Amino acid sequence: MPACAAALVLAKAADYASALWDPIVAGIAVLTSLEAGANSALRRGLAIVCTWAAFAAGLLLAGGSLYWQSVMHARPAGPR
Repeated sequence: MPACAAALVLAKAADYASALWDPIVAGIAVLTSLEAGANSALRRGLAIVCTWAAFAAGLLLAGGSLYWQSVMHARPAGPR
């Protein structure tokens, strides 16, 4: 799970629009682990989300206010 969350955070460092895919990644993790039971599947999805939040918070703390400003002013690439 930490590797999945780390990959999500690295994707966000490259392109903030990749955040649109985070719910899909967590949903796929839940759906692929339903064989183990609903509680286990939900715990897996929650683990991905919480680990991602911890990694992202660490990056925001390490990057400081300039990094936060770049996050807030970023927009998806495309025609302007």
